[in-house]
Amino acid sequence: MCGIGGYYQTGNTENAPQWAKPALRKMWNSLQSRGTDASGVAYESPSGIRHVKTDKSAYELSSLGMNLAFGMNRTPRWVMLHTRAATHGKPELNRNNHPLMGSKLALCHNGVVYNKDNVLRKYNASPKREVDTEAILVALKNGGIDAVAGHVEGSMSISWAKGKTMYLWTNGMSPLVIGELFNGDFMYSSTDNHLMTTGLRFRNIFDAKHGHLYKFTPTGMTVHKTQLRKMQQPMYSWRDLSKKTHTKQKGTRQPSLVPKRTHAERVRNFDEYDEDSVRYLDDIDVTWEAVYGDWRSWSKKSKEVQ
Repeated sequence: MCGIGGYYQTGNTENAPQWAKPALRKMWNSLQSRGTDASGVAYESPSGIRHVKTDKSAYELSSLGMNLAFGMNRTPRWVMLHTRAATHGKPELNRNNHPLMGSKLALCHNGVVYNKDNVLRKYNASPKREVDTEAILVALKNGGIDAVAGHVEGSMSISWAKGKTMYLWTNGMSPLVIGELFNGDFMYSSTDNHLMTTGLRFRNIFDAKHGHLYKFTPTGMTVHKTQLRKMQQPMYSWRDLSKKTHTKQKGTRQPSLVPKRTHAERVRNFDEYDEDSVRYLDDIDVTWEAVYGDWRSWSKKSKEVQ
């Protein structure tokens, strides 16, 4: 389980919104709840992508990171944040921490990749890091998001940027929430609760649809559907269910990973799942609350973002 978040400024970057820097710092600090092994930030600058990362918590890096990102004579076009809960690769080796840099792009990932060796072998790439996210970086460099969707296995919510363009994508097995601000700018984070810590009011907040590519440019956001293969049974790297048990009752159907949506959920533009893509598990409790915990507690927040 890791935390990702960030900001994209549309329009003119000459006039920096005064709220952007403190809001991002608050969100970055709150993302520490999803990982304290390391933290990092990447941002766009007139001379290219800049980044700083360390094997320390966000609380220890957020002041320096935000001062660097907003210390220019203009606002950065985009800022990407990460807090890490290490699963592959020692945080003490900084090349394992996020953002990962390569081919003039910066990449942040929340989730776990299970077939890194196969992906690197497919593209004749040698490992340069221990971290599993390297498989996503190599696939992006060689075939874009379709290569990631087609060949990388595991749980993934990712953000990456190149030049003045930023992208978001999820395969639905790790949380990702996008918020549109009233001035046309965008923020994103792992959960809506982390967005709320910014103290900002949003025009709209919605869950990123699995298999959809969100592209951010100075003119705004566009969405494109990618060729995501059939949804796999999640390993729940971001939610430990190992101690949970489920007792099968005779004559009852097992709970699905995607319960029937309420009207409030449909209003929030939740993704449409094909019935064939819904998988059932017999060995653990996969109720809505068990899988998603409190990160979709929208009902308590609805009045704050209208």
